Amino acid sequence: MVLLAAALVCDFSPFRFASAPFMSVSPQSSTVICSHRLSFVQQRRWFMEQLQSPSGVSNAAVGVRIYGALDCQQLVAHLNTAVAAQAIFRSRYVLGGDDAPEAQVLAESGFQLREEDFSQQYVQSNADKLLERRLQQEQQVKFDLAQPPLLTGVLLKLAENEHLLVLVAHPIVADPHSLGRFVAAWLKRFVVQIDQGKDAGGVDEARTRDYGHYADWQQQQWRDSAWVTALREVSDTLHGAHRALELPWDHRRATAPARTVYSLALPVSPNVLARLAGTGERHGLRLDAMLCGLYALLLARLSSQTGFCLGMPVNSCPQEWQDVGCGPFENLLPLRAQLAFDETLLQWLLDMQAHLDFMLARRMLPIEKVQEALAAPAAGGQLPWLRVAFACQQQPSSYPVCNSLRFEPICLRSERSLFDLQLTVLTGDKPHFVWQFNRDLLEKGTIEQWHRYLLTLLESASTGMEASAGSVALLDRAQQQQLLKQLSGGDIKIAREQSLYGRIALLARQVPRHTAIIQGERFVRYQSLVQQAEGWAAALRDLGVKRGARVVMPMPRSAEAFVALLAVWRAGGCAVPVPQRYSEEQARTLLLQVQPVVVLFHAGSPVSEHMKCWRGAASGVCEFTSLMGLANDGRLREEPAPAQDGFAVMLTKGSTDPRHVPVFIPITHGALLALFHSLTQRMQLRANAQWLAMAEFYQDISLVEALMPLLSGACLVVAEPNDLETVDQWAVLIQQRSVTCMIAPPERFHELLQHHALPAESYLFSRNHSLKPDWLQEFLHAGATVVNLFGTPESGIINALQIVRDLRGGVMEEGVSLGAPLQNTHLRILDEQMAQVMPGGIGDLLVGGDVVSPGYWQRDELVRERFVQVGGDCYFRTGFRARLASDGQVFLVEATREEIEPPQALPHPSLEQAVLRCWQFMLERDEIDPEQPFAELGGSSLVALRLVAHVNRYFGATLPLAMLLQAATVRAQAWCLQGAGVSVEPLSLQTLHAGSAGSMPWVLLFDEYGSVASWKAQYAQILATKDSHSAAGVHGQHGSVYDQVLMSTPVFALHCNRYEGAKSLAELGGECIAALPEGRFVLAGAGFGGALAAAIAMQIPERISRLELLDAPPKWDEPLAAEAKSEHEEQLALFHRQLWRDGVCGVFAMPVRAWLPAQGLLALGAASGWELSAKSLDVVRVEGGRDSLLSRWFAQMYEESAAAREWTAGENAGQGEVEQGLESANGPELAASRTSLPQDAQGSQTSEKPQTPQTSQIPQIQETGAYA
Repeated sequence: MVLLAAALVCDFSPFRFASAPFMSVSPQSSTVICSHRLSFVQQRRWFMEQLQSPSGVSNAAVGVRIYGALDCQQLVAHLNTAVAAQAIFRSRYVLGGDDAPEAQVLAESGFQLREEDFSQQYVQSNADKLLERRLQQEQQVKFDLAQPPLLTGVLLKLAENEHLLVLVAHPIVADPHSLGRFVAAWLKRFVVQIDQGKDAGGVDEARTRDYGHYADWQQQQWRDSAWVTALREVSDTLHGAHRALELPWDHRRATAPARTVYSLALPVSPNVLARLAGTGERHGLRLDAMLCGLYALLLARLSSQTGFCLGMPVNSCPQEWQDVGCGPFENLLPLRAQLAFDETLLQWLLDMQAHLDFMLARRMLPIEKVQEALAAPAAGGQLPWLRVAFACQQQPSSYPVCNSLRFEPICLRSERSLFDLQLTVLTGDKPHFVWQFNRDLLEKGTIEQWHRYLLTLLESASTGMEASAGSVALLDRAQQQQLLKQLSGGDIKIAREQSLYGRIALLARQVPRHTAIIQGERFVRYQSLVQQAEGWAAALRDLGVKRGARVVMPMPRSAEAFVALLAVWRAGGCAVPVPQRYSEEQARTLLLQVQPVVVLFHAGSPVSEHMKCWRGAASGVCEFTSLMGLANDGRLREEPAPAQDGFAVMLTKGSTDPRHVPVFIPITHGALLALFHSLTQRMQLRANAQWLAMAEFYQDISLVEALMPLLSGACLVVAEPNDLETVDQWAVLIQQRSVTCMIAPPERFHELLQHHALPAESYLFSRNHSLKPDWLQEFLHAGATVVNLFGTPESGIINALQIVRDLRGGVMEEGVSLGAPLQNTHLRILDEQMAQVMPGGIGDLLVGGDVVSPGYWQRDELVRERFVQVGGDCYFRTGFRARLASDGQVFLVEATREEIEPPQALPHPSLEQAVLRCWQFMLERDEIDPEQPFAELGGSSLVALRLVAHVNRYFGATLPLAMLLQAATVRAQAWCLQGAGVSVEPLSLQTLHAGSAGSMPWVLLFDEYGSVASWKAQYAQILATKDSHSAAGVHGQHGSVYDQVLMSTPVFALHCNRYEGAKSLAELGGECIAALPEGRFVLAGAGFGGALAAAIAMQIPERISRLELLDAPPKWDEPLAAEAKSEHEEQLALFHRQLWRDGVCGVFAMPVRAWLPAQGLLALGAASGWELSAKSLDVVRVEGGRDSLLSRWFAQMYEESAAAREWTAGENAGQGEVEQGLESANGPELAASRTSLPQDAQGSQTSEKPQTPQTSQIPQIQETGAYA
């Protein structure tokens, strides 16, 4: 459909149309008789015409075939007169005096019906195609809105007694229905003239009004409060229902859809409609409402969408305007369909009828106004909210009967439709459904199938209305059974004596000298492979491995790993391959979960760090050995094959991040036997094939890479790590070893084929990817056979495959289908009600059968979520949505859910909280979930770069940019930092600068934000900065003196966590005292650290030489219990926004001897809201602090921030205004506080630091400091 444009009022006079073949008209008078405003639909058409070049794709067209001896001159003259009588055909559309479009009615129309002899072409063999092409050409005529008539016509002579009349009008003057009524009315008068021999005239004398009167009436009605009320009611009804319906299209939607349509008329039995009408009458339902409701139900079932809107074209002309001749009267009603699949069919149809009646009562409300009221801010690529439509109407009345002529209407196909899909139900003696569909999206076969589904729905509704709407069958029982059979791979029984190891051992006896595995320069024959596996199996049996025992195998991809896998199976055990890179703590957690008999580590010399971790983790849990430690001289006696329901392997699921403890999926011996039996039969690969192992040993696809060649007598080439570092190295390995079979994503194959060729008869395997036709063509052109695999570990690794040797079989526009299911595998595509979708439908893809895993190891909650019962059988929810094509093929659409989130080892809470502060500051958000991705928080690429740089700088880390960018959550970044050795320990005193012995030490308090490494780096930068006094705003001798003091001052940093237990501020300060240096010292704090510094000073005032507070809250003595955390966070966030982001900040220092302990906690600050607190405590304070270490520190950080950012003039001006306001507000009080300073306090202040500059000299520090 077309996105409905709201009527606008603006001046489009600068628009000029490009030259185009406009319709030529006869010279005419340009005398304007009258003018009138446009209706709302005309306004929309006019503005759309100005915004784009004129085209004929939306023209209205009517065709009439005339049989008999026709007097062409008589018909032409009569029609010309009838057209001239219609004011709308004599109108032009231009900008009026008020810069709004208006219709100007001229004295003459200038319309002349053209005659054309088409008889020569009509006798040719391809006459129908030639005629269709000529009619399309006529329909696409381009009109000029400023040049009437906006109607053209031609009378084609097809034969001596056969003519074709075609009239085409611009949509601003007529819609197809209105134009058809005009032609029917004109024909009646024309027949009277022919049969009765008298002139009935070309004008209906009873008609006294035209479309201009209607347009004026509509504009006047819009000012009526009733219409405004109606608009509000419709808007409320449709609010929240603007979900565009996504049907299962046959083709992809183009970026700029053309919506070229095709009309398909399909019959329906009158008896079916009669039975349906009778059933509806018994339940108070009309036939039109039932047809509309069942059509909407079909769309919901096909799309698995429960909420959407569909349009209904209606004639909006009220009864009193029925005598108006021609005009664009068609309006569009948006009908809301909100389906609950568990409600009864009767209730669904009653709801649809009620909504339909509600909208029909407001049918005259212009859709343009509804669109204005419902319009949401358009996002890039947003699609229209109406894509489908429904109409129900009587078949158009037949044309008049004439003694000498016969008239027959013809269907002229429109090139463009308002909708992607529209169903028009024509009732009457010969009812039929007319489907108009976007042929760029849908195929004719799909529409025919949907038509059959709708007929089945009609039959079901006519026989029973109490069934649930979601369970009404669209297929009969036989069709359902056929569909399920098509989605099943058939069942096979594997002999009990068969086993995977036994088949490989048989090959070792048949072809002992054939090469089984190649890795680097090592070659392993089948005989040696089995001998090595036998020896290791005997050694494992001595370690306690028996039937069902689990063996954890943290091994890399290697030949030894695959031999060890066979050895575990030979010993009767269950292999558990896992990644090597776990810490000892995480490895122990894994082992406690799996409870193995032994950890079998890869051979290695010297001993690696990974081996140490696993050995330590196994201590006290199970045995530990490496392959080098296994004896190789034993041999087991022949034993029965393992039970087919016993576990052969436990695969890991979820992220490979070492922070995560994986979820384990057991796979039985029977499932693996069925898998490789089916793959071998379907593939029928030669024994000389060379398979390349590229997956990690613990990945499920690694089993396919290894066992496919080893079970078929082929050779497995194991890639070394450096063989796959670049595409060129990969290509070298392929050529050296003549590799013919590889499994990889299609992107990697595409990259490989850009510069390299493939060996002859290569097979390229891809799993769970939608292979596009252009890449398929590239792969096939390279001489390869493409195999599309689908499967998950839970469903038995591989469930279906499609072999593509050319672009015909199994290939459609969306890519390659999944192909036929493997043996013992059953596919289901279910909707939200767990019902099988119909061909053409989209739903969740489930896999059942004997190959499906029993579930997740010790994860019952996940088993209940992902494994469900369907028809008494167990099915696994794969997490993919799929489309069932009309021919039964299955195509992946998308992944519907994330991979299983495994248990996660968490970073230290203090470190995570510190990283959270970084994110809160850089993103300017107070509420951030540690697991919320950066993109969901609105972070841009620029903010990401700044955040990474900030985190590295603040924590003193040097982590790569890519690593931190890939860690897209707070928790992931904290883990990366912790892995790099960054830690934030609470209540730890750290030395930042040793200084000189005997100098007064400084202790800095910053809350949990930051790390020791960042503090040391920052302080070192301050000491290394030349002219650092100027950076701090210190001038003259004060700067040089202070530099000397700075170099000799010992500086310590105390890190504290504000939420360590349920403590008050005083209690937390008491714990900090034990970590402070002995004797007297200067105590400085910023933010929460400042409030804590004040609490400490209140308890040990005799040890505090001077207290410096920077942006500290006036009072923070509420309990620090965990349940009060959110309240404190809110206070701190408010403090943060008011000071740092508004540029109101400064250093405030005062001597301890000036305190009045009885007055309570000191309140120091600059904001006006805090001034009252300071005065009420009668606290003496000194502003400035140019010689303060705290001032120097943050001035340095301010310079860094200013260099990295560009502030706008408005922001700087705003900061200056804030400063001046604070100066004027605080000046008298500050002076009073200085005059009231006691003499001992003044002396102490003067002796301990130089005189403090004025407040106005304090540099404005924004987005830096304790929260930077």
